[in-house]
Amino acid sequence: MPEHLRPALERVVAAIPAPWLLAPITGEVFDSRETCRKRLQAFALTQGFAVVVGKSNKDRLIFYCVHHGAETRNIRGLEPRVERDAQGKIVSHRQRDTYCKKKDCLWLCYCSFKAISKGTDTREWVLTVKQLRHVSSNGVEHSMHTNPFFYKVHQRATEEYQQLVAAGKQFRTAIIPYSTTRRVLEQEDYGMTLPAKDYYNLVRTPLRQVEDTYTANALLLVLEDNGFIFRCRVELEEDLDGKVVARKLVQVFFIHPKQIHFGQRFVAGFVMIIDGTFNTNALRLPLLAAVGVSNSGATFPLAFSYCPSESEDAFGFFFDSMKEMVFLKGAKIVSGVNTSLPKVVLGDQAAGLISALPKYLSSAQLQHCDWHAVEAMKRRFRKGGYTSDQIDGTDEVSGLAELAWSYIKSNTFEALETNRERLIAALQPKDRIYIKETWQPKESRVVYAYTRLYPNLGCHSSQRGESYHVVMKQVTNGQLSLEESCRRLIRKILDILKELSMDEDRA
Repeated sequence: MPEHLRPALERVVAAIPAPWLLAPITGEVFDSRETCRKRLQAFALTQGFAVVVGKSNKDRLIFYCVHHGAETRNIRGLEPRVERDAQGKIVSHRQRDTYCKKKDCLWLCYCSFKAISKGTDTREWVLTVKQLRHVSSNGVEHSMHTNPFFYKVHQRATEEYQQLVAAGKQFRTAIIPYSTTRRVLEQEDYGMTLPAKDYYNLVRTPLRQVEDTYTANALLLVLEDNGFIFRCRVELEEDLDGKVVARKLVQVFFIHPKQIHFGQRFVAGFVMIIDGTFNTNALRLPLLAAVGVSNSGATFPLAFSYCPSESEDAFGFFFDSMKEMVFLKGAKIVSGVNTSLPKVVLGDQAAGLISALPKYLSSAQLQHCDWHAVEAMKRRFRKGGYTSDQIDGTDEVSGLAELAWSYIKSNTFEALETNRERLIAALQPKDRIYIKETWQPKESRVVYAYTRLYPNLGCHSSQRGESYHVVMKQVTNGQLSLEESCRRLIRKILDILKELSMDEDRA
């Protein structure tokens, strides 16, 4: 047995009543079936095995050795072992071999609720021992385990493990990864370890499962309680007569008054960076996030929106909400132009964003992220059959990736012409058409010769927006209900806004 587990085992054994350390005998009486189970489990701990409960009813409880039976239930009908063909490829439904605890052990006891003696109506739980030897049906006796904590039921019964789980739940609820948690828990010296599987299963299901209607109400209450302003997009369901019979909430936009203040100061007339992130809630609703750049160069969260997809309608509702709740409040009109709106919207090449901006925020210039642009070209080159050396280049020859970056980063129109021709000359004829038809019309949105003249505060990529993906993933995950996901996101936003206020005072 591992030395670090001996103190825990000694403490558990010392707490067991002395009679329970002896082998069970027929006729032992208990006040409840649970007491009987604990007595047998305590004896099993000292012997190096575990007890499980078999088929039972209200008056009878059957106890087996954990190694009873000859085979697993195998409800999916998998083959006993992994099967492979001559080339070593798996051809069976079973994908990996697993350890089977079944040893056909005949150890058996049962506890019955019956009269303790003839002629009396007093009933108690009475133990009957059928077989105490750990032998199989063919007479082979299997050995006991030298470490009783090999069985989870014994490990979970220790005080050390309970303390470990209590501490682990706090880290798990806070969405702290196992690698970090393990280092902290090891320093506490609980005497036991918490495997990664057990750690992540501590909070495996959403903290709260609710119906869609209740989820929406709970979400809006969370926003309202924390001082956020929100706007909802609702779809109406009508009957054949045109009468509204139901309403469905499909998108929620929310922003804090402090974010409105920052938006009016630092985004109006400059750049708004927008991007979507995923896997933040159990409903799998994407989260649109807009960020801005403060006077000190810091990135700040501007607004958020849970939406069904990154569609034109979703981005359109987001832009409408921004205009109504941020930019059109106290709008400044100079020579017939609203100077309170953002001049540039920077994002990736999402189709919904591209189609929505001219309709809902026509005064803003759409700017594409330079990194996404080059990555799109590289994907095209990989599919076109180019080798890695042709794409990444060598010490002597520039690769297509480097030529693509030079093309995008062209600071002058003369350099743009030169770098475009260099890239086109290095491509196959079919890909030359791709550059001319796909990227030349987009040059005003992504090439530096154009974008350096925009009031984008020096931003050429959506990295500032994508950096907030990490922030959001630290506090949310795909197992959380929409309400809990929003609650955690709000706490993080408020903390960031406090830091920004202090940073603004220093600036």
